[in-house]
Amino acid sequence: MSGLLHLADVLAEEMQERGWSHLELAKRMDPEADAQQWGINAMALELFLEVRCPNIILGKMADQFALAFGLDRQFFEAIHEQWRRGTGECNNACCKEIERVQV
Repeated sequence: MSGLLHLADVLAEEMQERGWSHLELAKRMDPEADAQQWGINAMALELFLEVRCPNIILGKMADQFALAFGLDRQFFEAIHEQWRRGTGECNNACCKEIERVQV
């Protein structure tokens, strides 16, 4: 265990303080999204909150978190990148399977 907070832990704390569910956060991440895009955002967010994998890159989600919480994208990127650097190799089954197939 690296002792570093995963961004999902930070997001969970922030959501709890605001009384938001992950569905509410998904709406706030892209307020102009249609129903289909909102569903995609909600699934991507749920995946990010549940899967602790250093191979996941924030990309557009950093902008969406910044919009939802009213903070700079760098705040979210810094937490995520620090965790990624301190984590090392991914031990999730999904990454193990990808490695096996690529060999």
